[in-house]
Amino acid sequence: MALILIMSLALPMAARSFVVDLKPRQMVLRVGDTQHLSCSAKDCTESATFMWTSFEDKPLSGTIQNPSALESLLVFDPVSTAHENLVVCKVSCGHELKQQHSTVKVYSFAKDPVIRGNDPMLMGEVNTLTCEVPEVYPPEYLEVEWVQGDSVLHTDEGKADKSTVLSRYEYTPTPEDNGKAITCRARHTFEGLPEDKNTKETTVLMNVRSPPRNTSITVSPAGEHKEGESVTISCHTDSVPVGRLVLRRVSGDQTVDLQSSPSSSTSVTLPSIQLGAIMSITVFITMMLCFAHSPGAHPLEVELNPGVGVITVERGMSFVLSCRALDCPKPVFFWKSPLDATIRSRSKTKGNLTELYLSPVELKDEKAYTCEVKCGSVVKSKRTELKVFSFPLDPVIESSGAHIVGEASTLRCDVRDVFPAERMQIEWLDEEERVLLLEEGSLFSGLQNLTSELTFTPGWAHQGRQITCRASLQVEGLPRNQTVRAAVTTVALSYGPRNTSITVSPAGEHKEGESVTISCHTDSVPVGRLVLRRVSGDQTVDLQSSPSSSTSVTLPSIQLSDSGLYRCEALNEHGNETTSTQVIVKAPPRNMTVQVLPSSEVLEGQNVTICCKWVSYPPPAVILKKPGNGTELYSPNGTFLLVNLMPSDTGLYQVNVTNDLGFETEVFVISVMEKQSSPPPNSNDFIFPAIAVGALVTMATMAGLVAYNLNQARKRGSYELTKTTPQTA
Repeated sequence: MALILIMSLALPMAARSFVVDLKPRQMVLRVGDTQHLSCSAKDCTESATFMWTSFEDKPLSGTIQNPSALESLLVFDPVSTAHENLVVCKVSCGHELKQQHSTVKVYSFAKDPVIRGNDPMLMGEVNTLTCEVPEVYPPEYLEVEWVQGDSVLHTDEGKADKSTVLSRYEYTPTPEDNGKAITCRARHTFEGLPEDKNTKETTVLMNVRSPPRNTSITVSPAGEHKEGESVTISCHTDSVPVGRLVLRRVSGDQTVDLQSSPSSSTSVTLPSIQLGAIMSITVFITMMLCFAHSPGAHPLEVELNPGVGVITVERGMSFVLSCRALDCPKPVFFWKSPLDATIRSRSKTKGNLTELYLSPVELKDEKAYTCEVKCGSVVKSKRTELKVFSFPLDPVIESSGAHIVGEASTLRCDVRDVFPAERMQIEWLDEEERVLLLEEGSLFSGLQNLTSELTFTPGWAHQGRQITCRASLQVEGLPRNQTVRAAVTTVALSYGPRNTSITVSPAGEHKEGESVTISCHTDSVPVGRLVLRRVSGDQTVDLQSSPSSSTSVTLPSIQLSDSGLYRCEALNEHGNETTSTQVIVKAPPRNMTVQVLPSSEVLEGQNVTICCKWVSYPPPAVILKKPGNGTELYSPNGTFLLVNLMPSDTGLYQVNVTNDLGFETEVFVISVMEKQSSPPPNSNDFIFPAIAVGALVTMATMAGLVAYNLNQARKRGSYELTKTTPQTA
């Protein structure tokens, strides 16, 4: 009973599995803070092993701490944009492995917007207000609004490649705008951002300046005046800021200042107006002039060349920015640029023109430039922004190796000295301008060398096809020849020998003594080696070896010994291929020899074997005759057996060897000596029985054996003397 109880408790414990607890599962972190992810192994009864990895194709950043055997922390201190990732915590408990993942998102929105251009503003002219929001991430989620009262005047959005979001708003102020408030409101729309931290705004007052206007002069009482009357002459003007009013009397060539006042109104009273020494009022004319001056309203104009806005310049070029002051006799120039203390030393001023020299243009010259001109108490400025790009060289295409049919091949396209790299786009195109691969550069602060790789598996259809690597720098305002460069490569396949062939000329069978050419051809890249061999029996002879795609050998007078198998082998570094053909040479019988064994002189009753040898193809028919007898014996192999010879068998014998090209005949003598102890035999018994027996055997098999051997010889392509049982005669 106790055993059963223990088992019932142990089984559930064995089946229980541990749990990976990763907290939090989703994080939105602010740059600069300190945060961490916690990964723990719950219900793990053994030693736990933790491993932190990245699910995305980017390195994992952070510091790992293990406060206990069952818990691990990934600490972000301080949080940076590099910590944005899909983080995976893998836990091994005993033999079991489990994992969980957490999404880590990062934002930066630490500083309030900064407004510039509001102080001073010139009335009636287009003024550019700028709102700058620094250190924003991700910047493409930032919305910038210009607000006045309840009205939204202008809206901009951030760009993904700029951490500082800059919004420009062109505003033409009126006198009523002086002292009014204008607001730049920045709102970060990044998902997960707390509501109380997603909006920042800055409000400034507009300081509008205007030259004197609506200037007027009045005389009271109006009309003509009698001598002795009291007359008041008043002068009024509108200007911001308040300037100085000067009231003068001009009489002939004399000018007398009557009143000068730092205000918008002034007057002078003549208590008893006099005509003076001149009695004829019709002869002398007195003019009263009112001059209004504003210390901030000199008619100064500033011209910036090439112009205001954004100017794009190529790195390494010479660039001159000129600033001219108009309607100012003695202007004072100031060049200003953020964090550039050397800017003054790079400028030259002469009269009303100053020039800033950037030669050669470097990446550090990419910034805003302001030309400020002071004319008396009037100060005006013009601003432009310089953008620098670098794209001096065409792409260069390189191959990782030979393009082999059916095997993966890689092309690499290198684009050097690029800036800004994040604006570079590299496309791989086929001959039909279809995009095979498109890649973009990444954010980088300096010159960068970019590389794009195209991997493909070439087939026969790729041979001779062109592939283009086109690099495009996405910069506005530049002609296409400065922003688009391309390189082209032609696919040249490498492959082992194919379509290897061997030919014999003339074709067909050949007669001995003819001229015969044997040729070998193959197709391979690169060109390899061709070897032409003759194989006869177990012997192989190299006839020709050539490092080319074609080779041949000519036999000017082909012989029967040249018959055999001819083999062509093509080989290069990618493989080999072999093909062969049979060459058959025909010749009439020749070099015939006849041998009689054991001797051509034998005793009565003995047997002899006649062996015939020759050279010919196709195999001939072999016939043995005894002239005058009329009997013919046939042998498929040139061997005859004459048995039980008698003295009457003595005489001449003739062997005739014949094929379709000719024949050869050999005559020899056989002598049969009579035995002395026996009565002379009947001459009719001397050869005819043997011949009859031999003829029956030979003639019964001759037709079949000759046909068989002829057929076998043709199949073998050569004639060989066979070693068969001699023909019995």
